This record gives sequence, C-alpha cells and structure tokens, in this order.
Amino acid sequence: MLRDFTRDPLTGLSNLIKAVERKDEVFRGSTGALIVFDLIDLGEVNRRWGRDVGDRVINGLSHAIQVCASSMLADAEAFRLSGDDFLLSARDMRKEDVHPFVLCVEKELAVYTEGRGLPMMTFRYASVNYPDDVQTLPAAFVHLYRDLSRTPSAGGADWMEALVEKLFQDFAETIDQLKFAHDKALTDDISGLANHRAAEQLLESLLARYYNDQHPFAILFVDGDNLKQYNEMGYDRGNELIKRLGATIRASIRAGDSVFRWLSGDEFLVVLPGVDRNAAEQIGERVCLAVAKAFSHWTIPVTVSVGVAACPQDAQTVDELIRCASRANAEAKQMGKNRVS
Repeated sequence: MLRDFTRDPLTGLSNLIKAVERKDEVFRGSTGALIVFDLIDLGEVNRRWGRDVGDRVINGLSHAIQVCASSMLADAEAFRLSGDDFLLSARDMRKEDVHPFVLCVEKELAVYTEGRGLPMMTFRYASVNYPDDVQTLPAAFVHLYRDLSRTPSAGGADWMEALVEKLFQDFAETIDQLKFAHDKALTDDISGLANHRAAEQLLESLLARYYNDQHPFAILFVDGDNLKQYNEMGYDRGNELIKRLGATIRASIRAGDSVFRWLSGDEFLVVLPGVDRNAAEQIGERVCLAVAKAFSHWTIPVTVSVGVAACPQDAQTVDELIRCASRANAEAKQMGKNRVS
C-alpha cells in the first residue's frame, strides 16, 4: 500500500514519505548537496486568490526546480515535502554551485508566474553539503530547517521548536495528499460515483461477512441501452448521459445500497446488502422504471438493462458474482432491453 502513497498528486514528484522511505538513497553518491525551498506567503495567496491559484504557484516552483536541475545538474531528484516546501538532492553539487542554481530557480519561477498571470512569488532556501555538513537525512533536516527558521536563537530552542512544528505540518499535509490520492483512485471522474475498485473492495467485505454470519447480498449489473447513439452526437452528450444515469440509479435504490460506475461506457454496478435474488429483482425493476421515466423526454429515450446475481444463490466469489450478473444483463438485452434478468 505504501507504494501507492509515495507520489505527490499535484506535482507528480516523490513526496515526504518517499524521501523517508529512501532516506539513505537521498544522498546521491558520495558527495553532493541538499537544498530546501520554501515559498514565502503562500497562505496569503490562498486567502486572496484561492487555493487553485496557490496550487498553480506550487506547480510553478516545482517546474522551475526541475527545469534548472535538468539543465545544470547531471544527477538530481526533487521531492515535495509539504504544501510549499521542496527538497532537491543533487549529486556532486559543491557549495559554490548552490547560489547559481538558486538564481536559475528564481528566474524560471518568475517566467512561469508572469507568463500565466500568477502572483509574483519569492522563496527562502537553505542548503547543506554531504558528507562535510551532514551524513544522515535526520541530521540534514535539522540543519536545513534551523537555517530556514525565522527566529533562530543561540540556545537553539526556537529553531528546534520550529523544526518539530514544521515536520508535524509536513506530515499532516502529506496525509491530506494521501487522502486526496486515495479518494481520486476510488472515484470515477465522469459520473462522480465511486468506481470499480471501490465496488470490488465493498464486495470483498460483504463476502467476508457472508462467510462469518451468512448475511446475504446481491448485485445489479446495469447497462444503458442508448449510449452509442448519444456518443455519436458528441462525447459531451455521452458524458452528460452517464452523469444523469448514475444520479437516477442512485435516487431509485435504497438508502443502504451503493451504486458504482463500472469499467466503461454506461455500465453501473449496484450493491444490495441483506437481500436475496427475489428482492434484488424487485429493486432492479424499480431502477428500470425510474430510468425510463426520467429520460422519456430526451431526444432519444434512455432505458437500461439489468442483470441480477445474488450470494449465495448464484455465486459465492466476487468474480463469479460479477460474471453471473454480466451474463444476466446480456440475456436482458437479448430479450429486448429495458428489463431485468
């Protein structure tokens, strides 16, 4: 599961979790440098212009770092540590190479923001060289965030407190990114419904429950009968059909039931906990009637065919349930569509 959560969904870079996971590999080669970049006043940008503009600025800094790394460095990797913090690991970079690289990033960021009508942004940075300054990633974080801290003190309490607070913030933002990535992975972009991965997870949990307490469940394989004709008018019309169809199906089922966009086209899967095949067929009939009524005024009236499969009557594995419901759906279409089989 960790591999699914080590890439930042906004910039595409490896994230803080990946850096920690590969803490020894972050030191690229026997000598090099680590640079942390921290955007100044990103929170103010988010407040004044909205988080979408802030995200575009973050992408701008990511772009600038990567452009300069590809043109000036032979071996480098960038990580997004948190909302506005990036870490660059550069092999064989010397102390005297850091400032020219930072100037390149400043220039590229200015070009990026100006060209896209974004607020002009500045950043702070701090750097360490290894092995002269540090030899481990934890030591590097201490040095880097001490240097970034706005309130250093001789006793060290202020910068250490700032470091701990910053790392907690970084992990909190990384968790938010992971939640976003998780939700994105389980959501269909067109319909806004949960997708086939989410459906399979729910079916696995219902199947496990069945084996524990014999609690039955059923599924409906729902397939629209008219999508091809709407796609021929334009894929925007086809997408509108998919959205409306998903909403209509969801409105016609019980409160505890779930509807998912399936693999392609206007296929949907409805999961019905606690029902046998007879009850599932009745719900399927209700879905057919609701769709036919909701779309009767469209240019081409829309109907659906529904295939039913129940556990344990028809199958007792997830794959076989889906195959059974899919076959039943094909039978409904062969019998004239707009019906349940």
